[in-house]
Amino acid sequence: MTFLFVNRVRPDASPADLADVIPPHIQWLKARMSEGSVTLAGKWGEIGGAVLAEVGSLAAAKEMFEADPLVASGLVDWDVAEFHPLQRP
Repeated sequence: MTFLFVNRVRPDASPADLADVIPPHIQWLKARMSEGSVTLAGKWGEIGGAVLAEVGSLAAAKEMFEADPLVASGLVDWDVAEFHPLQRP
């Protein structure tokens, strides 16, 4: 199943705290990409990020994203939902 994860930096998040957690967040994303559970990931404007993931269930997606150092830091608000992309003709 395909899931779209979106995170938005909290307005009260300090730049210093974000700077500390972004490198482990990127390492975490790269590891998920290497194992194949994350297809695409990137910054979403100036407010946060988005991730396209392929995992077995919504519960598995939530569990995976809760392990993300950025999410675990509490510096972002986030949501994940099943995504149903249109197929190219």
